Amino acid sequence: MKADYLNGIRVRGREMNRVEFLSDAVFGFALTLLVVSLEIPQSFADLQNAMMHAPAFACSLLAFGFIWHCHYRFFRQFGLETNGTMWLNGVMLFLILLFVYPLKYLSTVLISFLVMHKALGIPIEFYISISLADAPALHIIYSLGFGAIFFCLTLFYVLARHNADALDLDASERLAVTGHIWAYGVVVAVALISTFLVIVCPPAWQLPAAGFVYWLIWPIEVIIGRHFAGREKRLLSVDQATSS
Repeated sequence: MKADYLNGIRVRGREMNRVEFLSDAVFGFALTLLVVSLEIPQSFADLQNAMMHAPAFACSLLAFGFIWHCHYRFFRQFGLETNGTMWLNGVMLFLILLFVYPLKYLSTVLISFLVMHKALGIPIEFYISISLADAPALHIIYSLGFGAIFFCLTLFYVLARHNADALDLDASERLAVTGHIWAYGVVVAVALISTFLVIVCPPAWQLPAAGFVYWLIWPIEVIIGRHFAGREKRLLSVDQATSS
């Protein structure tokens, strides 16, 4: 039977374990906290107010969905249940719950500012209460939380590489693990750089500079992906030449 592969790594975790069941419960609880409104609207004005937060809810849901997928993919690839994995998973779940409200609040601020205020000319205070002086601190909270979660994802693959012999990873899989470490590590680095820019830049440049850095993630990830794809191709060429 041909083995299944996920992002260049053979699937070893075919069945959910207790760590994943707990993790899914925490992710589900976090999504409940993100929901547009936990109360049934008592008036049409309440309904309108709830619907105005729907775009921010969608953005937050997309972010958490991506994090959940990264978490799911790791456990499908390796099925690791070591002490290190369980402790690290506990730290990540703590960060997820801690990150819920800052993410939702920041999403609401951005949607309110870019769509409601800039596009429609409606005062941002109509949707959410925040002063310009508080915006840098909000960005720092978001960046540190975002970076910490992806640091946990990076460490998951560091643990996988540490257990490479026990997992019986071949050369191609070890290369894929290294690629994941680099990919997640870039996100951590960008989050830290963004935080640093908020601290050191003049007030007028704090948020534009810190926000722009996040746009660099995509092109850097493309470069990393192509680099490791090239290394994988060369590795396969060497294996074919050796076997022949």
